[in-house]
Amino acid sequence: ANLICGLITPSSGEISIDDVPYKLISIQALQQSIGYVTQESAVFNGSLLENVTLWQPEPDIERVQEILEQLDLKGIGVGYGTANYTENIIGGDGAQLSGGERQRLSIARELYRNPALMILDEATSALDSQLELKIDELLESQRGIKTFLIIAHRLSTVRNADLIYVLDQGKVIESGSFVELVNSNGEFTRMVKMQSF
Repeated sequence: ANLICGLITPSSGEISIDDVPYKLISIQALQQSIGYVTQESAVFNGSLLENVTLWQPEPDIERVQEILEQLDLKGIGVGYGTANYTENIIGGDGAQLSGGERQRLSIARELYRNPALMILDEATSALDSQLELKIDELLESQRGIKTFLIIAHRLSTVRNADLIYVLDQGKVIESGSFVELVNSNGEFTRMVKMQSF
């Protein structure tokens, strides 16, 4: 993920987008077009709205509300007793939030930014099955609009991916769709059996 984001450079080989090497691309422009959600999600002291928009001067309130509702985040934070839940306060760096709420809030922030590529690095690891299904539905609604790179150990997270790469010791050992890999009798098949699909 750090290589793709241009945060580090490869010690060998080359990274390119549509056959254009990274060395010919503005890394700053590239990074502005990427949303990156990690397992350790950043949460800030401020309102729910401010956490999603990062204090944007004139935020699109309707869009924020739509994203928060899609991610089931309307009830988090401490409210003012108003109907506008986006004013709910997230205090103490989000200490009162669960891991799943923090992850969903980070996903909401990146969806609001609307990057061309979103990298989800174990970004749903703290979610229960029901919330993970909600995220799957949301990602599915973005199919054809946005590119997602999902890094996960829990295989249910990548079930709907167009292409899956199985890595072992930093090398790609298998690739294909979920169905192709399940039927390949390889490492992915073994992992699926271990995770009780």
